[in-house]
Amino acid sequence: METEVSYWPESKIADDERFQSRVRWSNIPIVTFKTHRLQTFLPPKGAERAYQAALAFVSGKAKHYFLTFVGEPGRGKTHLALGMGWHVLENNLGLVKYYQVETLLDDLRHGFRADTDE
Repeated sequence: METEVSYWPESKIADDERFQSRVRWSNIPIVTFKTHRLQTFLPPKGAERAYQAALAFVSGKAKHYFLTFVGEPGRGKTHLALGMGWHVLENNLGLVKYYQVETLLDDLRHGFRADTDE
């Protein structure tokens, strides 16, 4: 299944304060704006299926609401996740929250502590 991914021109993004606010809230590193895009992902051998799943997910053609990438380091998991996030933000499809695994686990542990009111 081939799905084309579109994106906004950079000049439009630079002038869109709501977009910039969503990016700040998302925690997606701004330095990845040009480098970690679905358009710039070159799937390594064996990662084509993950790439097609990412495209289907952001285009609304996926059958599931949750997507997990698992694999060896250097296979493109972070690139795909960030690319999906940028696509969602650019096309105002929703909010994105980017976490590194260590931070996410720390936040989850903190949230489950019996001695916290959060």
